[in-house]
Amino acid sequence: MASQLKRLAGFVLAASVAACGSNASKGSLFSASSGGSNDGFAFGGTGGTTSLGNGGAPAQSGGTTAEDTGGTPGIFITTPQGNDTCGGQAITVLFLIDRSGSMNCNLPPITASADCENMSPPAKVDMTAPSKWEVISSTISASLAQFVPTDPSIKVKVGLAYFSIDGVCGANSTPAVPVADADDAQFDLIRNSVAAQKPNGGTPIVGATILGYQYLYRALDVTSNAHIILITDGQDSCADYYASNPAIGPGDHVADLIMNQAPKALSVGIKTWVIGAPGSEPARSMLSNLAVSGGTRRSADCTPGTDADPTVGDCHYDMTTGDFQAALTMALTHIMAVVTCEAPS
Repeated sequence: MASQLKRLAGFVLAASVAACGSNASKGSLFSASSGGSNDGFAFGGTGGTTSLGNGGAPAQSGGTTAEDTGGTPGIFITTPQGNDTCGGQAITVLFLIDRSGSMNCNLPPITASADCENMSPPAKVDMTAPSKWEVISSTISASLAQFVPTDPSIKVKVGLAYFSIDGVCGANSTPAVPVADADDAQFDLIRNSVAAQKPNGGTPIVGATILGYQYLYRALDVTSNAHIILITDGQDSCADYYASNPAIGPGDHVADLIMNQAPKALSVGIKTWVIGAPGSEPARSMLSNLAVSGGTRRSADCTPGTDADPTVGDCHYDMTTGDFQAALTMALTHIMAVVTCEAPS
């Protein structure tokens, strides 16, 4: 099991985010560490797979929400809307897509989410109807052209990464389709990539998301106007795997992502958009709190939920009921309009 996740030399999300535009700040936010004082996950190395730091105090849990952590209120009260001042900006977008085995199932009501989770392996029961993955693949492919803004002064780059990538709980620090200019050639690379995927494995949301932050911030030197669009049909399913791996260790890694890592990413200009596909019903609170701490809560009066009832939370794009394809199309249209400064009224 330990061989599945390589021990990495270690970039960590450190506590300090001061002077984020300088080279020194790059070291402070994603700094090298040998463990012992980590406050989160460690990344790097040659394989690009995740390794979780095992030092430092565990993140707080026990029913708190992202709004309970204090700090700058603006981090948590960012309602998606247009920006009248974003002409001339460079915008970077990274899709982060769950390709776990449960994506092979038909959508409800053909296959209920609970029935899909109990399948081994998950699979379509109606070959004439699409799987969750087929809906996601086709909808993303059809929506990409919306990344081309009508304002030529706005420059958009887009890329795509997956999790799990190894049939277990792996994620990669280099996207399957690295970020590049949003043009027809890049759109074709993304379409070909999603069409070729065979969903398999677990759901390492935490590791994949923080690797996405690292890629945008360190590899691309992004410090503003960056967006991760996370699409998942579940909650992070890799806690036992993390705990059994000596390079990772036990801990509330989901709470750390919500309480610490997503707000740090937001503080350097990386927002986290969260879309919950059918199957994510038990993770509504987790996904809603991630949207809140990532700066993309759906409205000022949405309910992120708490640990007391993880099925409650409406601050993310919850698509667990109704027509998933139509809802996903609408969500991507809204997100892309906000990202490219052309939000609908």
